[in-house]
Amino acid sequence: ISTGTGTIASATTKLDLGQLNSMRVPSTPWVAQLLRPHIEGAVVLISSQCLVFNETSLAVGLRCPGADPLLRTACSHATLLRRTDPTQELGSAAEDLRGTVRLLPEAVGSVPMSDTGESGTLGIEIMLDDEIWVANSLQGSSNCTSIKCEQLWLLAMRDDVTTAPPAAVTLFQVRLLPALQLVSAMPCDLEVEYRMVGDSEASARCLSLASLSTAMVYDVATPGLVALRLRLVQGAWSSWAEISVCDIDAGKLEEEIKVRTAGSAEAAVSVVSQENGKVVMCCDSWLIDRTGWDLSVLHNSEKLVDAGGGVFLCGTRLDGYKVSTDEGEGPAFSLPAGIEEWSFAATEDGRAIAVSSKPFPRLLPGQQPARCITMLPRLVLHNATAYEVEFMAGDVQVQACPGTSIAPRNHANSLKFRVVSKSEVWSIALSVEEGAPTGTAALAIGRDVWTVELRPDRGMLCFLLHEGSSYSVLNALVTETCEVRIRGQPVLQVAPGEEHCFG
Repeated sequence: ISTGTGTIASATTKLDLGQLNSMRVPSTPWVAQLLRPHIEGAVVLISSQCLVFNETSLAVGLRCPGADPLLRTACSHATLLRRTDPTQELGSAAEDLRGTVRLLPEAVGSVPMSDTGESGTLGIEIMLDDEIWVANSLQGSSNCTSIKCEQLWLLAMRDDVTTAPPAAVTLFQVRLLPALQLVSAMPCDLEVEYRMVGDSEASARCLSLASLSTAMVYDVATPGLVALRLRLVQGAWSSWAEISVCDIDAGKLEEEIKVRTAGSAEAAVSVVSQENGKVVMCCDSWLIDRTGWDLSVLHNSEKLVDAGGGVFLCGTRLDGYKVSTDEGEGPAFSLPAGIEEWSFAATEDGRAIAVSSKPFPRLLPGQQPARCITMLPRLVLHNATAYEVEFMAGDVQVQACPGTSIAPRNHANSLKFRVVSKSEVWSIALSVEEGAPTGTAALAIGRDVWTVELRPDRGMLCFLLHEGSSYSVLNALVTETCEVRIRGQPVLQVAPGEEHCFG
């Protein structure tokens, strides 16, 4: 790396590309660093000692008092400095608006400084659309500062870091954030009202928040206590929750509120304050109906909140639930108490249902832990053969086409099957009770052999039927027919060169 103009250059110490290191560029305020944000490559970053990350949705003008203006060439997409795919196509990082370079969202800018900030205070000026520079003083590392530009509020998070040796220079990393970020980790759309605690309820602002989305808010003066309430579509407003945003000493960081729709039971929604001004709204337990039987679920004789798509929102209690159909209500059951547990429910006409619990995948960064409670038929039959198969459960017969799965609407302790085009003879009865032996078995019906696999999965039992067997006998003799008797079954004759499966 060298500096200078024309043919005159001042060479610096070499930057080692084999390890993380940094160096000062002589006769300049710049610092050169070798970074490895991604396993596939390194980044050489030459910058001032002040890096500003724009994590808002606004284009922002930046400068330090008494220093040169921000240059467009000193801006880059922040993705380059994070552990993401370095091959992805990146958009513009800055724009020139009326003679002022603006740092675009999701970009980082190297802002020139007139001093090194050794006093502990970092001065920075910000401009939005009104072309009025607003001076701000950021005090100390790890502090959160409120910034008002025009009628909008931002948060500035300052973090002082030291580069790798040999330079070991202090860098001032500033993150510009919205005053508040409302994050929905809910499976349904919400309406949210919010205000600062101490303001009148009439001053509350309202916005619609789609499922699994984030709204950036600029009209509240955080850090401080924020009051908010929410409601579902066609539902009533919840009570107000008061949550501390970017100020752990102001109040609670988590609160639970209740929501409901007309004629539904209450659902518990957690409102959680996280770093960077985020407030996440989530329901700790989702109940998902995957039976295909058009069920409703009641709690204390009231329907659970229906979030659409077969998803229901649960309360905090585990007992007092019932499955409801057009025929009536089934017996009471309890939800599983923990993760990777299960229980059983039933409809009024006796259809058995496995109710299993597992961790819900985190769809959003920082999403609170939640669990997915799934309702599936207790018994699922899968026909993996090339033939139509008839199953008999109790006194009810059902047919499954090739490659399809079905769930019989009754539940018996045993199950038989037959292949319609092959034989009129039924197989032996196989136990499908809870706790019955599971695994793989080959069954012979006449000269045909079929493999049955009983596969348990958190209370549900899958009955899989395949053609053939893992066991066979091959007659490699040239002229002689081979007779084989296996496990006391009738004699099996295998002609020369033939192979027969057996069970």
